[in-house]
Amino acid sequence: MERRKFVKYAGVAAIAASAGAGVSYILSPSKDDETKVTWLAENTEQNLKNAFSGESQANIRYILFSTVASKEEFNNVARLFEAIAYAEQVHAGNHFENLNHLKEGSITYGMAGFGPGDTSKNLDIAIERRDF
Repeated sequence: MERRKFVKYAGVAAIAASAGAGVSYILSPSKDDETKVTWLAENTEQNLKNAFSGESQANIRYILFSTVASKEEFNNVARLFEAIAYAEQVHAGNHFENLNHLKEGSITYGMAGFGPGDTSKNLDIAIERRDF
């Protein structure tokens, strides 16, 4: 494998590791390098796409939870949901930037929780999703 290609995909692996995408081994030189690197790059890209989807959905979910809390006059809880929504937006933006080399669209799997309710239920949903 040419060094430039290896470095490119090794960089994707480093991004995945920093994003918590579950890279569980370090690539070491062998005759199977190209297969390992290709597998890692493809799976890392899909994991980052899925993470983008999940973070994007979480952003909207927390905005909606904030609206409910505000209507129920839990203003401090509403502000906390707004802050969490912003953090999720930042996370989604980071994943998006790491995927800016892609030229085509694709399907993502966000595994986002759903179940609107009152503020008490929304807090339970928020806690449950953090443990996912």
